Amino acid sequence: MVILQANSFDMPQILFQTSLSLPDEWHVMVWHIQEDLPYFQKFPTSWAPSQNSKHPQKFLESCAARFCLWKLCQQMEINQPIFQQDERNRPFLQDSEWHISLTHAYPYTAAAIRKDQPIGIDVEKKGRKIKPISMRFLASEEYERWHSNDLALTRAWSAKEAIYKAMAQPGLSFQEEIILPEFAQNPIIAQVQESELQVFWEDFDAFVLTIAGQI
Repeated sequence: MVILQANSFDMPQILFQTSLSLPDEWHVMVWHIQEDLPYFQKFPTSWAPSQNSKHPQKFLESCAARFCLWKLCQQMEINQPIFQQDERNRPFLQDSEWHISLTHAYPYTAAAIRKDQPIGIDVEKKGRKIKPISMRFLASEEYERWHSNDLALTRAWSAKEAIYKAMAQPGLSFQEEIILPEFAQNPIIAQVQESELQVFWEDFDAFVLTIAGQI
């Protein structure tokens, strides 16, 4: 299930059409933030992020991502989910068979859930200056393939971010251990150590969306 929407009123307004066909157990919501902060603060109090008055936009993004996750939990009829973060601030649902992932790049935010196995999601806005750091996260063959293509660099960065979240392995090297093929099919199959991951990807006018999970 992929839901890409804004919801300024009670009924959703579909903003983006998607061609993604995810596995049945993968569920995703992407939101275009147009509402004020109080709109998104409709999750349990215990889910609230720590507020930093110096970064109100980041707080809004974080609340919107948790709002998307709360909506997905309701749709999946997940009973009284307990939102937690580990020592590296990675989100998870306590004592749950559901795995989660969050992402935000204002004004877009997203959440993903998957039963029994980890999932990773990433939203990257187009136009970010990724080229200067590309040599630090691309393998040499990837760099030769994509270094002059801004869209391909954004796809690659987003895919590696989503894979990193799905692997849930601290210290995993983007450059040496997450190797990507050409974005010639959907999903692509990425090799990470001994694991193979499906990476679904889509280009929108303003952002790139990727969702990753082990096969």
